[in-house]
Amino acid sequence: MHRSKLAPDKITFVELLQERFGKRVFCPHRLDRQTSGVCVIAFDAITTAVLQRSFARRQVKKTYIALTRGLFPEQLIVDRPLKDENGQPKEAYTNFKCLRRFAHCSLIEALPKTGRQHQIRRHLAHNAHHIVGDTTYGKGGINRDFRQNHNLHRLFLHAQTLTFEHPRTGVEITTTVELPAELLLVLSTLG
Repeated sequence: MHRSKLAPDKITFVELLQERFGKRVFCPHRLDRQTSGVCVIAFDAITTAVLQRSFARRQVKKTYIALTRGLFPEQLIVDRPLKDENGQPKEAYTNFKCLRRFAHCSLIEALPKTGRQHQIRRHLAHNAHHIVGDTTYGKGGINRDFRQNHNLHRLFLHAQTLTFEHPRTGVEITTTVELPAELLLVLSTLG
């Protein structure tokens, strides 16, 4: 989404949007690289700051969909601090719900209450339910299996829904993006 050390020469999401709209674009929050789904943008710094405060105050409801390793419990609540970039532990809370179980993996819903870097991925890895396709926190065996047998060449993590208050009107907005075709295809091959 943003320029990174891993891909300094690739065009970013923000650059694509600026080209599309012909003006500066701000992103009040970030999605991990290879995470698909909904993302809020703004066209000015003031709106961006208001939205960033909403995220920081946990006033934005976020729903993610992921495919994880193993048979997931019906519900899992993780209240486990995560270290920030300075090594300081920060509060991190995620509520998980199993949507469907397959032979060796599960489709889950994640509702993060805080917004730490890689929070969902790290909480799942800590509980041995690594996200399929996660090359940072995941497991090589299941990732290879999904590349070879299900043609999955990315992280199976999707930001499905964001609910927030419009910064100017105060009207509650819910925006949803369904799973992309490549992820739906993986689910169909699983049965």
